[in-house]
Amino acid sequence: MASAFFLAQLPSGVFWGWLSDRVGRRPIVAISLCGQAFSLVAIGLSTTAEACLAARMLGGFLCGAEPAIVASLRESTPKQHRTQAFTYSQTGFSGGVLLGPTLGGLLAKPADNIPALRGTVFEA
Repeated sequence: MASAFFLAQLPSGVFWGWLSDRVGRRPIVAISLCGQAFSLVAIGLSTTAEACLAARMLGGFLCGAEPAIVASLRESTPKQHRTQAFTYSQTGFSGGVLLGPTLGGLLAKPADNIPALRGTVFEA
């Protein structure tokens, strides 16, 4: 299931790069992020493994933000500062990958993890 995202992302990266050269970086980033949000909602609402797999692959295909952001970063950063800019970019990405699931896990059942929230609307 996890590899379906990357299998769909592999051939679509070239397409998103080509399209971002034609229509601009911002529209591609916006379309990609909206597509990712739709894909995650579809994964959450899927009732069969096939639907979940299709939503995961759709998310991989719509993952065009990264190539557009990297290209935009390369174009907007002076050559002497590119190494530092790409390092910060990857550090931010890695931090998000680390903190996102941690925060999601803590907020999954907040009343179980945070005693002050027991007896409130957060206890379900």
